[in-house]
Amino acid sequence: MAEPIKTGIDESVSVLYSTDWVKIMVVRNPESPESCFIEVEISLPPCTIDPSTCTEALHNGTARKFIKDTISHLGYLLRLEEGGFVIGILSAEGIWSASLTAQENPDVKLFEVLIPPS
Repeated sequence: MAEPIKTGIDESVSVLYSTDWVKIMVVRNPESPESCFIEVEISLPPCTIDPSTCTEALHNGTARKFIKDTISHLGYLLRLEEGGFVIGILSAEGIWSASLTAQENPDVKLFEVLIPPS
């Protein structure tokens, strides 16, 4: 796990997991040590598939995989909501979020729902 980032308001942010698609962060406030805020951000990685410059087979395979990965990650967002997270949209460019305030001893199910698609 990376070193916590100080936010300037006595909070620290630790990035637990980060890929092109998913970023999982934990925010801790020393004034509330019994709880932490978990935020999951899901975004579309950079991808341009121009059908006029690709062969049909390559284009269809690449575009299809990207679309399936997008659907899988949006399904992950919905699973987070089913697990108690509050979901939202952070930008028009396609950054979705799910957040939850977890208490001192969270149930193991919380960690199971946090596992992103591979």
